[in-house]
Order: sequence, then structure tokens, then C-alpha cells
Amino acid sequence: MLPAQFTKLIAELEHLTDSQTRYVEKLLKGTDSVSQLITELEERMVENPECPHSHSSLLNRHGKVNKMQRYRCKNCGKTFVATTATPLSRLRYKELLCSDGYKPYIALSEKNDLIHKLLDVAGGIKVIDKVIHIQNVNAYHSRLKAWVKRFHGVATKYLEHYLGWFRFMDTPENLNENSLFSIQ
Repeated sequence: MLPAQFTKLIAELEHLTDSQTRYVEKLLKGTDSVSQLITELEERMVENPECPHSHSSLLNRHGKVNKMQRYRCKNCGKTFVATTATPLSRLRYKELLCSDGYKPYIALSEKNDLIHKLLDVAGGIKVIDKVIHIQNVNAYHSRLKAWVKRFHGVATKYLEHYLGWFRFMDTPENLNENSLFSIQ
């Protein structure tokens, strides 16, 4: 957007009704928790820039991908976004639910305004558009069940901690001192 257009847009904001103002605020903030979390991660990247690969603070802006700012590290040359090296790192569609059509999933997607892709695994449809599938979820669930089994059950009170521990241990990246410090 050109600076003159932006100035005109800002001037027009003064004439919005209360409901229109709330609607614009809602759009800018993002309504779901994933959007809010991504916004916080992007703000953290602006305030405290750091490459998740080399932990260097020498970064360049490198375009945008999926409406998120992409950065390029001057030291290692790798590109990344604010969600890289987080549990949201491979998230392509913020509002997509892929399931086998179990009724609670259908209700969940309708209630939360999610795009719901139904797969008929029994009918042989396991992949849609060569991208959307549930094999990753099933594999993750299988690894999680095997990992939790060693604890002979987990208290619901501490489930979030165990899941965070598992996600950390399940990352394919090699652990080093820098990654351990960034977690604390």
C-alpha cells in the first residue's frame, strides 16, 4: 500500500461506528488462539531478533510467506519465520482440521469456523491434494502413546507439561546448549 493510501485509510477510521471499530480490531488481533500466538511470536521476533538455527541476531527481512514475515540469517544464510522451531512450525493452514469424519470433529469444525477436510480411510481415500492427510497425526499419536506408557498414566493436572516435554524430545533437530537456553 502506498503511503498516501495508508494515510487516507487511517483518516477514514475515525468515521467508523462502534461495531465497525470492534470488527476491525477483531480482524487485526485475530480471533483464534493460534493467530494470537503467531502474533506474539512475530512481536517477539521484532523485539528480540534471533535465528533459530545459528542463534545470531544479524537478520534481514526476506519477503513474506503465508502472511508472515520471513527472515534470512546473515550468518548461516537460512530463511525462517517466527514460528520456526516451535510446535507451530509446519502449520500451513491456520484454520484447517483434517479428520476421518468422526462426529465430534464435525461439530468442532462448525463451532470454531474451521475448514474441515474429511478423509474416508476405510474407502481408500487417505490423501487429498497430495498434502492433506492424517498419517502424520496418527504417527505422532502413536509415538506419544508409546512415550507416555512408561509413566503408567499421566495426571490431567500435569498433562500440558508432559506434552511440552514430549514435543521437545520429539523434535528432529539436534539439541545443543543454545536450544536448551532458549527453552528456559
